[in-house]
Amino acid sequence: MVRIEDGASIHVRMRRDIEKEFDWAAVLTVELGGSLRPICVYDNAHGDPERHRIRDGVKLDAEPHPSRGSARLDVPGTIEEIKANWKGMVERWP
Repeated sequence: MVRIEDGASIHVRMRRDIEKEFDWAAVLTVELGGSLRPICVYDNAHGDPERHRIRDGVKLDAEPHPSRGSARLDVPGTIEEIKANWKGMVERWP
């Protein structure tokens, strides 16, 4: 877990994958009303990096997320992107 500020964090999962090098996900979460709420999920579940917004607990359709060339580069780049933009993501979250 990567802490951003009090109540906001990024939960990261990485597993080795023969085809993709790594299977990974990074989930922006915020604490609301005493529980953690997912705001946005970045992953490469279908091969290429994608972003899914979460609305009312439902993962919405994928939006393309540019790759940095490999999963080894995509994960740290995605974490930095979330850290830089998390407040706007939370403001747009219903």
